[in-house]
Amino acid sequence: MSRFQFIADEYPEIFVLCSEAEKNKRVNIDLSMLKARQALEKILSLADPDSLEDNLFDQINFLSGECSSSEMENMHTLRRLSNKAVHGETVSEKRVDEALKALLLSCCWLYFKVDGKSCPVSLFLPEDRDIVTPYVKLAVKNVHGTEQSLETNHGTNPLDFDNTFDEAEDAEQNPLDKDIFETEEEYEERIQQRPPVRLGFGIIDVKQTDSYTRLAFPRFSLLKNEKIIGADIKAFVGRIEEKTDNDYDGEILVALKVYKGAIQYDYSRVILKSGTQELPLTALYWQPFSYETQHDYPGTDGAITDSADWCL
Repeated sequence: MSRFQFIADEYPEIFVLCSEAEKNKRVNIDLSMLKARQALEKILSLADPDSLEDNLFDQINFLSGECSSSEMENMHTLRRLSNKAVHGETVSEKRVDEALKALLLSCCWLYFKVDGKSCPVSLFLPEDRDIVTPYVKLAVKNVHGTEQSLETNHGTNPLDFDNTFDEAEDAEQNPLDKDIFETEEEYEERIQQRPPVRLGFGIIDVKQTDSYTRLAFPRFSLLKNEKIIGADIKAFVGRIEEKTDNDYDGEILVALKVYKGAIQYDYSRVILKSGTQELPLTALYWQPFSYETQHDYPGTDGAITDSADWCL
């Protein structure tokens, strides 16, 4: 049984591509990743048939209003890993499994969320049921107006509903939340010392690097986190000091800080991490960041004026 069996009737073309990616994951990784990429391309074309974007990165980016942060992450993960294989880079079997999991969830996004279809959880392999259950529950809720039980192999009360996932989420302490035993100073220090977090994804075509200044502007897709205060970034710019033929295609990472009791992205520390490469980036924004004060800019004579004064 294929883990993609649930889409066989509705999307036979995507099912064939997914099945070939699944079948070849141990015998021909490059072919497996090529088929996975073709399946993602087909998924995006069905989700947005009127899209004028001509590359996967921008197609995914354009769907930001339709996707959650985790769904965007799945698509970009699949895009990045399939690109590596297509361009001859070695992709481990573990990363292939990661790509196929991302492909499965992208199929779920199309089937359940975009097209509003439904199917029983029993159509999925036992090892996949935990990760697909939120999509199945969404479909059940849309049809019946309530979250009914997903058990299909024995009798259940149809008026009951399974809320175990909500309970698990509520019970888990978010590492960004202040602990009741922490002082304000301890909280600020802990957040500031955390490793950079994912701000989004970025890609730089090194052929478009300015030959004189070595400056490059990545295309980017930013994720949203309701617990962190961000800004409407207009652009990023980085300086590629050494000439390279390898494009930068990876995650944009940013440090965090606490200001006036709220967690903020610290845009003074942003990098584009692509494999083992880390390229420092400057975030371009037309106003002061919310944690910045007039004292950060002595040239303003102690006053913040029109936003044009802050254009970088």
